[in-house]
Amino acid sequence: MSTSYQVPLEKTRLAKSLDLLSGAALEHRRADVNAAIKTACDYLNSDGVDPRNYVEQLAWMFFLKAYDGLGRHR
Repeated sequence: MSTSYQVPLEKTRLAKSLDLLSGAALEHRRADVNAAIKTACDYLNSDGVDPRNYVEQLAWMFFLKAYDGLGRHR
């Protein structure tokens, strides 16, 4: 008699996300994030936003991006 166990979906997602953030994939992701931040800073600068306010503006942009992504997954 063989018993098979199902891995909970949340653990499967966590394992996949950890696989995505390892080695070369992590370095590629870092490069993507750095490019996104550079682009956002250039955009903010062209709109006349003071560089001291970049942190606040970038935090809001990242929050809204994450919130939007969360809404799409539901």
